[in-house]
Amino acid sequence: MRNVIQLLLTAVLFFAVFVACDRLTQSPESEEKETATLTTEEAIIKKLGKQNNLKQDRIVYYDEFDNQETEASDDIVKHITLSTDDNASLGLVKSGMYIDSADVFKIAFDDPKTSEVVLIWEFPLLDEYGNENIEKVMNITLDRETFEQINFETFDPDNYSSVAKNYSVLPAFE
Repeated sequence: MRNVIQLLLTAVLFFAVFVACDRLTQSPESEEKETATLTTEEAIIKKLGKQNNLKQDRIVYYDEFDNQETEASDDIVKHITLSTDDNASLGLVKSGMYIDSADVFKIAFDDPKTSEVVLIWEFPLLDEYGNENIEKVMNITLDRETFEQINFETFDPDNYSSVAKNYSVLPAFE
């Protein structure tokens, strides 16, 4: 009986290690290949979800247009407005926006024609009368040159304010 249990545990352990190794070796390549065939909007939805945790559509607005600031005829600006997730505090909401912003910038700049990304985050806030209003709470604009200089593995998101072409955040989130 003891040998049967040892054999069964060994089989389960082997299976778990095999599955974990398979995911580690295939996941990044598979994800990159899948993302490469998706539109920017589809890739954002795949990464962040179709809705936030308040059941609001994640992508509020999306548009691409010719970048008038460059001489290249095929440079585009991506204007993306997203609804952020709620969290236990406004500080945690801000941290979530920062984390998700890095993912959105990586997705948007994956298109070689993208020269600039304007990213706006919306979140429901209460006014002085207790009424809920959807407000633009953060705006980060990066051009390609700045994006390519950022090492997102070690980047401190608080530095968006000094490296971004445009950065603003509502005082409640500072």
